[in-house]
Amino acid sequence: MRVRGLKIGAANHAERIPGIQTPPRSGLGIGVLDIETRRPVIEQAIEMHARPGPIGAFHGMSTPESFWAVDFDRQQWHFSDSATKGQMARTIEALHSQRDRQPTRLREATKRVFFTAQHNHDDDYWRSIYPNFGRSGATGGDSDIVAYDHGPRPGLLYHEGGHNLANALYGEITPRGHFAAAASTSERPVSAYGTNALSEDFAEAVAFYVEDPDRMKAEFPARFKVIRRIMKDGRYGG
Repeated sequence: MRVRGLKIGAANHAERIPGIQTPPRSGLGIGVLDIETRRPVIEQAIEMHARPGPIGAFHGMSTPESFWAVDFDRQQWHFSDSATKGQMARTIEALHSQRDRQPTRLREATKRVFFTAQHNHDDDYWRSIYPNFGRSGATGGDSDIVAYDHGPRPGLLYHEGGHNLANALYGEITPRGHFAAAASTSERPVSAYGTNALSEDFAEAVAFYVEDPDRMKAEFPARFKVIRRIMKDGRYGG
């Protein structure tokens, strides 16, 4: 789901978040850990490295929230004050396990990820214009991702990252060039949701490429060719 409008956040926290230490900025060092030890290590890393983040209402948030932040995989991840350390650890653990599947170019298109308990207040608008729409799991398109209800499955972050990638490539979230040409062929979009708009077609194609490239190559070869080259060739503009 692309973002309808962006509300700019205000200043950073003035106060320290209770129970969270804020040493000099540093990224989480999770490393390769087995499932029994990973969660406690992540929680300890959150204690050590979380710091006060921005205050604001971002994307489809209805009311401003204060966030606390950690650096993760060259991105800034922001969790609302209502999130517990355990919720943060579960989210980071789930998404860290998928990090190697995400191409570098896609990952670098997203600078900040916000996790909020709020819903997207623009959902009624999107229901009015998208036939295949239920409820937002996340929104993107401006190099940020806002994940609602404290965090989506990895595929939704790939989709929203696809909107951010499109914006980086084309200067807007609607693709042009070779992807638009591929979409104009008789080849159908990779999902029903992709039929809503060309921008959603691109984002769904990006997510499909990350999650099942072999199937995409077999069933959607025109789109696969473009998305694969975008991911492999940093000079290619799509």
